Amino acid sequence: MSFIATGKNLDLIVLAAIFVLGYLSIYQVRKGAKVEVRRLPGLDAIEEAIGRATEMGAAVMMVPGVAQISGANYAADQIAGFSVLSYVAGHAAKLNIPLIVPIQSYINLPFAEDAVKSSFQREGKLDEYKDEYVQYVAAGQFAFGAAVIGLLSRHKVAANIMVGYFWTESAVLAEAGATMGAIQLGGTSNTSQIPYFVAICDYILIGEEVFAAGAYLSKEPQQVGSLRGSDLTKGIIVIAMILTMLLLLVGYKDILNFYKW
Repeated sequence: MSFIATGKNLDLIVLAAIFVLGYLSIYQVRKGAKVEVRRLPGLDAIEEAIGRATEMGAAVMMVPGVAQISGANYAADQIAGFSVLSYVAGHAAKLNIPLIVPIQSYINLPFAEDAVKSSFQREGKLDEYKDEYVQYVAAGQFAFGAAVIGLLSRHKVAANIMVGYFWTESAVLAEAGATMGAIQLGGTSNTSQIPYFVAICDYILIGEEVFAAGAYLSKEPQQVGSLRGSDLTKGIIVIAMILTMLLLLVGYKDILNFYKW
């Protein structure tokens, strides 16, 4: 029996399974299920970078991605970026370090402002929060890069943290930070930009490590549950691949017809 076009039924089932596993995982986390998220070296690098800025009496810059959070393909990266921003802002408030958060998209501006202001409030430092910490600098890709270079230079930034979705400006931002001698952490799921961060930054979060970092820091049920659902899906796919190879090795080639269903 074919529900839709031949060869697409399996795709439909896999897609439905992903949604079901994701929903169940989020539901379980909301109900109090404990999900351990492994701590990543990049998270330790954030504390190291902020500590260096404290010792030097210099500012910390955090760029929470450049894509609009409303974009379906970039929302996960941007949400993770804002989770890291909250973490960085909390440390900045606790240690009285100047914070610089340049924003490219006006849609992201209120999210960034809320993340920083809420972090200062949690630390009991709301009266020390300054509106200029979060700045809408430019909408254009390379205009934004030029503006950030200026901010890095004028404020003599000691730590430059870039986590979220980035395009070509990733190399511009990272190279500028390296030239200033700032300790840098870069993280994105955009595979075309990861090589620039690897080559230039001191520490990196690669691909899904960005989402893991966001879930670890925020403890948000939606993020933790989504991460768990994604891991479960990948585990099932890996098991299916291993079983398929074993069946082919023993000569059962009819299994290939299942994948054409």
